[in-house]
Amino acid sequence: MDVRELFDIIDSFIAGFGEKNNSDTSNAIFIANELFKIGLPLKWKGAGRLGIECLDLYSILEDVIPYPKNLEAFNAGRKLSRYNSRKLMLMASYLWNEGRSSLTDEEREEAPRLLDKFEAKMGEEEPEPQGPVVPMRTRSEKYLLILLCTKSTRRILRFLSENGCNEYTEIESISRFSVDTELRALVHFGLVRYQCGADEKLEYYEITEKGREFLKHIEAAVQMISYGNGSEIGDNADVPE
Repeated sequence: MDVRELFDIIDSFIAGFGEKNNSDTSNAIFIANELFKIGLPLKWKGAGRLGIECLDLYSILEDVIPYPKNLEAFNAGRKLSRYNSRKLMLMASYLWNEGRSSLTDEEREEAPRLLDKFEAKMGEEEPEPQGPVVPMRTRSEKYLLILLCTKSTRRILRFLSENGCNEYTEIESISRFSVDTELRALVHFGLVRYQCGADEKLEYYEITEKGREFLKHIEAAVQMISYGNGSEIGDNADVPE
């Protein structure tokens, strides 16, 4: 699994689960990884009465943009969002080592009952997600600043505006990292629309009307600043990539 696939799963899971404390999120993702087999290549360890944790996960969560791209991960998050901190800790700890290192005798009896009830509900259908969900205030502001401050944002939007709907790998002259990071943000803010190919392997993106208006404002702002300083800021200017 590459980084892009990992973020697709985490983004989708958080879209269903919501923004909660790190312990709840870590326990919930561990449970989903064990029961839904979503295949996250993360290393976990016991955290006592906090449940289970993964240190790498905390840095990943800083860059999450909640968007339900992976429906299985989204549904897992939605189902686990209904459990409180205590129940998430019990289920995660029991899946880790049957709670031998952290749970009381009573809790070790309660945890498998919770898991049995949860697994019985796993097959229930969830409503289809409708676009970006769970606004993340500080993270949204962070990614909005990324969109405003990088020249690759203009290049991506301009490319899609001029070439119509395009497959992910056809976006040229921009680093793969920038395309991956900024496309996720552009989709999240409704500036670009994501489509999955018929075989679910190809990914297509097209600019939205909101994206076209956004591009116009960016271009106008660049022109205003350029001429105001007596110099022109082009795509090769020394600005953040």
